[in-house]
Amino acid sequence: MQTKRVLYRFDHGGHYHFSRRVPTDLLRNYSYPRVVQGLRTMSAATAKTRALVAAAKLDEYWSHLRMTDPNLIGKQLLKVQPTQLEQSYSGAAVTLQEAIEIYLSAKGKNKSKAFKATVDRARTFGSSSQNVSA
Repeated sequence: MQTKRVLYRFDHGGHYHFSRRVPTDLLRNYSYPRVVQGLRTMSAATAKTRALVAAAKLDEYWSHLRMTDPNLIGKQLLKVQPTQLEQSYSGAAVTLQEAIEIYLSAKGKNKSKAFKATVDRARTFGSSSQNVSA
């Protein structure tokens, strides 16, 4: 049976780590040419999932960095201008209750009572921190 290697993951002493090369056009934003981070697990299945999530987050961030590049070709043709993207990543803080209301308005439509109860349980669990970065 042939096994497929999961990208961006390696085993080091029984613990899995995420590793990904920084694209050459973004190297100026990093002090090291590779992003390496522990996945905090010894499970191969969990490491696979966490590595894929980390890769997706990096792809999204790198896309944002590329969009804010002043030399972007066709920049004037974008529907959302890079200045608007920068404003959406401004880091403005919202309260936990505001974040829950935003989440429920976006994801809670036509959902069961169990969905809303789960969100409420998460709110009571996370009530120790009152600010969430946007």
